Amino acid sequence: MRTIQMTLDDNLVKAVDRVSKELHTSRSAFTRKALQDALARYKVEQLILWFNRSLHGSAKAAPRKQHIMQKNKLRNRLSDAIHPSRAGRSV
Repeated sequence: MRTIQMTLDDNLVKAVDRVSKELHTSRSAFTRKALQDALARYKVEQLILWFNRSLHGSAKAAPRKQHIMQKNKLRNRLSDAIHPSRAGRSV
């Protein structure tokens, strides 16, 4: 782990402190979890964009089998993004 310094708005720090106290966790633990969640959401959003582009680019010409394979590939990549500890394992 590394220690970093960040500049945050006072109201944001107060809200983080309040919620951290309610959850019985530290400010650092709360922030780590929030950043991990934000990165996972970003990864999922990027995968959805990739999938939509691949579908719209070739959906009309793609046979049904290829379409199903693309859906399965997306499902596996989304699963890996949501559950990084299971990455690489079949679902």
